[in-house]
Amino acid sequence: MGPLIVYYKNKVLTIAIKSLKQGFGLDIYMLTGKDRRTFYLFQKVGNKWTHTSGELPSILIEAMIDALILRYNFGVVKVFWFRGQRQIVEVYHPNGGGGWVIKINYYYMGSITYNPDGNRFRWYILNSSWLKEKHMLYFIELIKKGKIESPQAYRIAKSLHE
Repeated sequence: MGPLIVYYKNKVLTIAIKSLKQGFGLDIYMLTGKDRRTFYLFQKVGNKWTHTSGELPSILIEAMIDALILRYNFGVVKVFWFRGQRQIVEVYHPNGGGGWVIKINYYYMGSITYNPDGNRFRWYILNSSWLKEKHMLYFIELIKKGKIESPQAYRIAKSLHE
């Protein structure tokens, strides 16, 4: 397992990480301090991450949780703070779905569909929030570049380069 990359106070920290337990809705990860003797435990229960062991500044704990979310939560494209609350943005194509789902903090906020015949994307924002047209266009660019998973049936990469 490769190291966890954490962005903290304009620095990039590379932290050794080890999975202690995974499955049945509980995941536990151990991060190793730079002295290689100090350990920090983080756990994920459902969609909630918590720091369970080891003394760290609260801002560093939050930066580590942001990095863990980006690495281990499915479909997450961005994690950031807005008005004092962590924003977890997921964009993914659900099995059997007809497009991509956009969720913010695990709540459905919109969708993107693609028509391969017309080579067109359409999007819809369900609820008012900070999510705007420019964000949907950014997600579409990630889909076009293959950074967000697409079903093979769409053949997006092929049709966009023809």
